[in-house]
Amino acid sequence: MANSTSLRSALASVLLLAGLLTGCDDKPSEHMRIVSLSPTATEILYAVGADDDVVAVDGLSDYPPQARQKSVDKIHAINPDIGEIMRYKPSLVILADYTGSDGGKGIISELRDRKVKVYLERTPSDLTGAYTSIEKIGELTHHTTQANDIADHMRKKIGNLVRSTPSPPRDTRYYHEIDNSYYSATSHTFIGSVYAEFGIQDIADPYDVEGSGYPKLTPRQIISADPDLIFLADTRCCGQNLKTVRERSGWKAIKAVRSGKVIEIDDDVSSRWGPRLVDFVEAISKTLKKGQRTR
Repeated sequence: MANSTSLRSALASVLLLAGLLTGCDDKPSEHMRIVSLSPTATEILYAVGADDDVVAVDGLSDYPPQARQKSVDKIHAINPDIGEIMRYKPSLVILADYTGSDGGKGIISELRDRKVKVYLERTPSDLTGAYTSIEKIGELTHHTTQANDIADHMRKKIGNLVRSTPSPPRDTRYYHEIDNSYYSATSHTFIGSVYAEFGIQDIADPYDVEGSGYPKLTPRQIISADPDLIFLADTRCCGQNLKTVRERSGWKAIKAVRSGKVIEIDDDVSSRWGPRLVDFVEAISKTLKKGQRTR
């Protein structure tokens, strides 16, 4: 009997050690049922390996491509319908911080009344916040190791890109275009914080009279500001590129247009803070490095 007990004890120890070595303790055997109403969160969920637990995502969640198979048009990121969400029997719902005019308080309360765990993913103010968001989603979905690895890789890659980019002249100015009605992002937004890593100035700042962080500029204001660089984050939504910008009335006089420094960026890459954020940083770095070589 004693030998049998010792054998069971030894076997249990071996199994526990095996679990620790393989990381099995990072994810319980019972699957979660996750509904994501944030395109950024959806990207992160798939990146950390929680995709098998995702049962539905909002209609704007289009990356990675396989996420579209779980995209539900009736599940809206803004003012979501509790009935549509509950159809998927979620155990965790991830909301974006622009959910509803009340900041999501109503839907959060309704979900919690139904014993559903809720995570409100707030837009980070800087790169550190982006890494924290990835790590938090990893923790919530029991993919801590994978999430931490991704965040660490991003820190190192982005850090190296910033450090390897020569400092531009202090008066280097840029215009970031969100759509072709001239909405932009100031240096006080997450988008602006990425540009700030390189020490370049945002022409949108003086025009944010409402303090939203996303003012609508006029062509006259942009032409007058004469930015050295123009970054187009409306290439897919609005078909914008160097050619279309050159065709705008008066824009040929802008320094960035004259020198051809109009950079096309994937619409979503610059506004989401998942792993593809590295691509956005790399685009800025390449632009500034190229500018140094041609100076």
